Amino acid sequence: MIIDIHLGNEGEYTISYEFYDNPVAKLIYERMKSQENDLVQRDNFCNFGETEEEIRAELEEITEKLRELLDFNDGTVLDLNRLHENFPTYNRMYQKDEVIGPLLSRFNGRLHHLEHLENHNRQASFFVMAANDDGVPIEDDTWYDLFTPFRTLGEMYHHYPHVGKHFLEMLIDEDYDIPEDQIQLTSKIANTFCFWFSDTHPTGGAEYRKLWYWGEDFHKKMAHKLPYEWGDKRLAIGHIPIGMIIGDPKQIRNEIPKYRYVHSWTLR
Repeated sequence: MIIDIHLGNEGEYTISYEFYDNPVAKLIYERMKSQENDLVQRDNFCNFGETEEEIRAELEEITEKLRELLDFNDGTVLDLNRLHENFPTYNRMYQKDEVIGPLLSRFNGRLHHLEHLENHNRQASFFVMAANDDGVPIEDDTWYDLFTPFRTLGEMYHHYPHVGKHFLEMLIDEDYDIPEDQIQLTSKIANTFCFWFSDTHPTGGAEYRKLWYWGEDFHKKMAHKLPYEWGDKRLAIGHIPIGMIIGDPKQIRNEIPKYRYVHSWTLR
């Protein structure tokens, strides 16, 4: 089971991944066979040479377009901060709109990108998220055993398929003030991918134990907002690994800045 990701405006550069032999990887491989070449974004690349100034300029441009499209009829002035704070609400209202929906999705992706750059998070990755895919619920509890907070250079992951924040993201952001309705623990599988091109993280047992104790302390303070006790695998901490790159990931990482556009993919 192999997926070839064709990058560049003409699909001239190809990266290949072999799927793992686990049920989620197999499910996504089968689902991708009928997936149309329709993505939420085709240029969702992080830390392959972008600058904070470029991302801020694009966010302001998107906000200006949304300001023209959204009419609140109450004198509300839409700016970047308001759009950020109320994104889940706006997304629920307009996610099926053919014009506003993609703009909101792009805004969300670029905002997270900017936050990473501002926090000096130089972890390189890119994302493929199929459009118009509602996903399927996680019905087999054993699938939760596949979640891991580890990221490995060259690995392919099932990316977060909800709008909101999962547990690991809240933990890393130390987001104690998040509204309860914006907490969306991973509970479904969709055709969403993260291709990881930074070093392995955490790097060893000591870092993992530190993350575990940090997570336990965070959970104690947030237990009133969370549906599960600490240690319940349905907290879905991290992501599910679904495959590994074919070839030298460091060499491929150096080539990606020339081709930051997902043209298409093929399965074999």
